[in-house]
Amino acid sequence: MRVPAVSRLQKVHNAGVALTELERLGVHAGSKDEAKMIVDGHRDTVVSLLWTVAHAVQWRERFQEDVIKEEIARVRVQAGVADEKKT
Repeated sequence: MRVPAVSRLQKVHNAGVALTELERLGVHAGSKDEAKMIVDGHRDTVVSLLWTVAHAVQWRERFQEDVIKEEIARVRVQAGVADEKKT
């Protein structure tokens, strides 16, 4: 990150770093072109990014992967279905 971000180039760089970090966390946030659009204030791109992040956070908060896997395994056992592939 470049702080303080004075120039447009620094702002685009910082937005790109943030988008890359979101991608690393599993949130499809956008490309470097979208970083430029965010810095330029393109409303549709910014709103789309906000909804994507909000959805990803809410999804993780509501649905915990390990709990879901345990529930699937429990239902399979009750139904008599063999576990074909363990992950």
